[in-house]
Order: sequence, then structure tokens, then C-alpha cells
Amino acid sequence: MKKTVLLLLCLLLFVSSASAQDILSEGMGMTCGSQLSWTLDGSTLYISGTGEMYDFPGGAPWIGSKYSITRVVLSDGITYVGAYAFQDYDALTSVEFGNSLVSIGKDAFSDCGSLSSITLPTTFKKFGENSFRSCPNLKEIHCSGNFPRFDENCLWDTYATIYYSASNPWSVSLIEQLENAFHNRIEFRSSDGTDPYVPTQATEAPTVPTMPETTQETFWVTEATTVPVYTEPTTIPVYTEPATVATLPVQTLPPATTQPTQETILFGNQYQQQPQPYQPGPATDGSSIFGLLIVLIVLTILATAALLFRAAGQSKRKKKRKYRR
Repeated sequence: MKKTVLLLLCLLLFVSSASAQDILSEGMGMTCGSQLSWTLDGSTLYISGTGEMYDFPGGAPWIGSKYSITRVVLSDGITYVGAYAFQDYDALTSVEFGNSLVSIGKDAFSDCGSLSSITLPTTFKKFGENSFRSCPNLKEIHCSGNFPRFDENCLWDTYATIYYSASNPWSVSLIEQLENAFHNRIEFRSSDGTDPYVPTQATEAPTVPTMPETTQETFWVTEATTVPVYTEPTTIPVYTEPATVATLPVQTLPPATTQPTQETILFGNQYQQQPQPYQPGPATDGSSIFGLLIVLIVLTILATAALLFRAAGQSKRKKKRKYRR
């Protein structure tokens, strides 16, 4: 009897251990977009599927491995990296964006102190607000597509060189405006190493008027109507802002010697889809399952102990009856 009870107890403990291991892996392969899933292999996070990633204002589902993830690999077909997806992932050193990325969301990679270089595909069009803010070791950004949009503070407190393809050169006028807006904290180079623009004194640039000192710098690209800011390929429709947008007053820039405490970069007019907010399902919360598992183990141990106590009592009673006879 005692051996049978002990065997049952060992079996229950083994099953419970396996269930606990499953709970530790819970969330792996769960969705992080309507058509996206993720898996973690050691220190590498793989995100696969097509379409846009969710935004994660409360933290991405892989946040439990925040301090161990060193590499992120996005499959071809992913078009958007969600807001806050990798904010303050200080161990992250490498990101592979696939061949379909269009935009990077707000604060997606802000405060990633170990990130040193990124390469963006030809489809890329927009740096979201604060997307690479405070990345002190990010020194190289390689772009092979057309001139992208730079949203508010996307490279604030980041000192990088942006390389564009020599076979697809960017407008020197746009490069000049951006370098002046960033006060030369960000530099632009062709992939063949040439520098198309050499900064001049602010007084020699009639297209960049001065204004009183301010705590914020605002940058709007404004060119003659005969010179479009950004030309999409003919096979892709161009998004047109309402006519009222064109009547906005032109914002001016501070002189090059002014050191603002915050920069705002708003560039171009492009279509932007609103990503879906991340809504974790009940399957991603394993706390209730884990609690039920612990209760089950405790009840099993108590029941086993009761059986052992009862068996011991019956054995004693049998011995007493034997002695009385």
C-alpha cells in the first residue's frame, strides 16, 4: 500500500514539473501583430509573419527577456516595428529588419545603449518620433532607398552618420536643411564615402532665416512647387495632404551657433497607417494557471499524507488485535 502511494506521488510530481516547464515557456509563438508571431532562441528574438507589429505602451510580450536579448531578426514581409517594442533594451546589439520595412514606431529603439549600426531596406520611409533617441553608440545608419521622413526627436542625443546609396543619391538641398536642423550632430555621406554638402555660415544660407533663441527647434522641408519634397515610385500612389496643410506658415530655424535643449524634426508628407494597439489575450497570463497548479500539488501531497496516516493506523490496529488473540 505504501509503495503504491509513493509511486502515485512521484508520478504526480513529475507531471506537475512538466506543466511548470510549459508555463515558463508560455507566450512563445504568441501573436505580436494580427499576422505576426515571435519565438526566443537563446538571446535571439525571431519575429515572423507579414504586416504591422502592434504598439506596446505597456511593454512587449517578450519583456521578460529584456536584459538578455542581444539580437532581433525580423522576417521579410514585416512592414512596421511597433512603438516601445524595444525601448531601453540595453543588451541589444544587432537588428535585422528584413526587406519590407516601411516605418519604425515611437520610441521603438530609444535608449538602446549597445546598438552601434543598423541597415534599412529600400522600402523604408519613416523614422518615428523618438525612434532612436539616446542611442549613444549608434554611429552608422545605412539607407538604400529614397529620402525618408524624420519625425520629432527621432535621433535626439544620438550622433550618427547616415549613409545613402551612391546609385540612388539624395537631394543636396534636403541634406543641407537636415544638417542645419541637427546642428551638424547628424552627418550624411554617400555610400562611396563622398560628402555632398559642406556646412557654411548661417548668414550665407538665404534659405535658412534666423529667429530668436528658443528651447525647441522645428524643421519643415519647404521647396518650390516645381521641386517635390519626395517622389514616390510611379507604381505606388502618393499620399496628398488636404489643401489646408499647404497654407501652414513656414517655420524658421535658429542660427547654427544656438544649442537647443530639444529638437523637433518633421519631414515630408507621407501616408501613415495607424497601427493596432497590442491587446494581450488571456493565454499570455500564466499567473492563474501557475497558482492552480501549486494548489493541485499541495492538495495531492495532503491527500497522500492522509492516506499514509490512515494506512499506518490500520496497521497498528491489526497488530493490537493479533496481540489480544
